Amino acid sequence: MIYLGQLVGVGSLVSAELPMQPVAYELDGFRTKQGFVLASGELCATGGSLDDYVGRKDVAVVIEDGRRLGIMIGAEVEAVSGARHVEVLAKGLTPAEWH
Repeated sequence: MIYLGQLVGVGSLVSAELPMQPVAYELDGFRTKQGFVLASGELCATGGSLDDYVGRKDVAVVIEDGRRLGIMIGAEVEAVSGARHVEVLAKGLTPAEWH
């Protein structure tokens, strides 16, 4: 795998059935041998809890440049920062788009 870099910033967590939630994100992207993008990282709520978003398939984070990245949020909470691990569902995202 080839490391593509990190996306860091603030954005909005969105879901079809839940209210918008402000979040801070830190995501690392990688290109596989097959040319796909794999990404994961951490997400912190800046104004509430992420509990209702855990395990949902309709969740996305809208990042600072307006792109919408589908994500799955893990149940475990990092003890010190309160961050949650996320997997980015980068369907159709090319390595050139990871910046």
